[in-house]
Amino acid sequence: MFCVGRTGIRPLPLSLTLLASALAVRILLAVLYPGGARADEIFQYLEPALRRAGHHAVTTWDWREGIRSWLVPGAISKIIEAEDAFGFAQSPLIVRILFSIASLMVVAVFLLHGWLQDQKRGLWLCGVAAALWPDIACAGFRTLGETLGGNFLATGVILANITAVFYKDASARRVFILLASSSMLLGAATAVRFQFGPAALFAIGLTTWQLGLRRSFLPLVVGFLPPIALLGLVDGLTLSYPFQSIFHNYYVNSVMGVADTFGCRSPFFYLYKITTYWGAATVPVFFLASRTPAEARSPLLSAIFLILYHSAIPHKEASFIYPATPLLILCAAASLTRMLRVEGRIVLRRAIAAEIFTCVSVFISTFAPHMKEKSDPIKLQMLANKKKDMCGLAIFNTDKTWGTFGGYSYMRSGKALYLFTTPAEVSLNAGRYDYLLGKKTVSIFENGFKIVSCHDQFCLYRTGASCDDTPDYDQFSKKLRSLESPHI
Repeated sequence: MFCVGRTGIRPLPLSLTLLASALAVRILLAVLYPGGARADEIFQYLEPALRRAGHHAVTTWDWREGIRSWLVPGAISKIIEAEDAFGFAQSPLIVRILFSIASLMVVAVFLLHGWLQDQKRGLWLCGVAAALWPDIACAGFRTLGETLGGNFLATGVILANITAVFYKDASARRVFILLASSSMLLGAATAVRFQFGPAALFAIGLTTWQLGLRRSFLPLVVGFLPPIALLGLVDGLTLSYPFQSIFHNYYVNSVMGVADTFGCRSPFFYLYKITTYWGAATVPVFFLASRTPAEARSPLLSAIFLILYHSAIPHKEASFIYPATPLLILCAAASLTRMLRVEGRIVLRRAIAAEIFTCVSVFISTFAPHMKEKSDPIKLQMLANKKKDMCGLAIFNTDKTWGTFGGYSYMRSGKALYLFTTPAEVSLNAGRYDYLLGKKTVSIFENGFKIVSCHDQFCLYRTGASCDDTPDYDQFSKKLRSLESPHI
């Protein structure tokens, strides 16, 4: 699998085992936690894809304003169309499984880097880190530009580093193929999320500096440009002009300041979020990353650069710097591999056990509670859709946190979804739904409602009514016009 001209150890069985384990973990998480990390995961990707595939869907202001590209939602819509063709019930799970498979590219380059660094020892330490570290595992199935583009970016950075460090003396053809592949991944990251563009160009600059302009320029250009051209083509065909999702997005969010209306954060926000999620594990990870060996220095520099320039942008979300996580974890794993180079099997086994324990501990302590909180409302929505008598579902939420729920992505085909923010709306539209999602206080003013099930602060209610009125599949989208006010 990995030809490096060393001993006859065969890494393929162990590599496949680690890849299979990583996939199993990601699929298990996708099944157990159907909620999105952010509302965008559903409302900016799955919902537009549903609409593109001919289903009912929720439309947000981003799509009304034309600041989003159809590149990723268009690809997801093809998966949904295939599901329809085979007669599968409407569900995001198949999409999430396919995204999980695609995310294995991160695990694959970790394995390759580990093997080239120190054969079986590196394979184990880097492979376990990529398969189980919570950020990387939980991002694998996300239908979110930050995670999909982030996986492209991290994979491209690591593959470019592998080429510059371990294959610098290889044949010109092999170097060309590897550089073009890594650059294509960096271009794909930029096409999926243009805010990753500076980090992609920074990685390309590092690779050029490592290998020289003459050797790297052509393959890097040949690989980087096609994904960018594809984005321009898709925007030109589906929006008003090529690259509209970049230019108009920048104009609306930066020039007009719409992004700042969603909240500005301190320059130290990302450091705070990392320490909050990783807890005590932050110390060993940062310590190991600070001792990154020379063969992994470029990923470390790329991670630092990504965090720094995102820290200068006022509007911040933790997911914006996601690709820095796999890069930092690779550096930590490479550092640990270097430290244990002269140690025996017993020490290696203890190190692997420590890695697994750390990953599981971090997940249980911070990630699992957060993912449960995000998934509970959607699990109630899924429960409602399992009810054979459900003819329509309403969401009642006075604090306007509608993004907590799942849109039409988690609705049974042909059933309408409604969004209400006042008791008057709940009563006025009583003939359009027979189940309602809301907080536990709903029963205080609606005595006829019966609780079906509750998760944390939300409950699913059976209203006792019947759907006598004509369903309005666009009510949710029309309601958002009054709730979303980005001042554009």
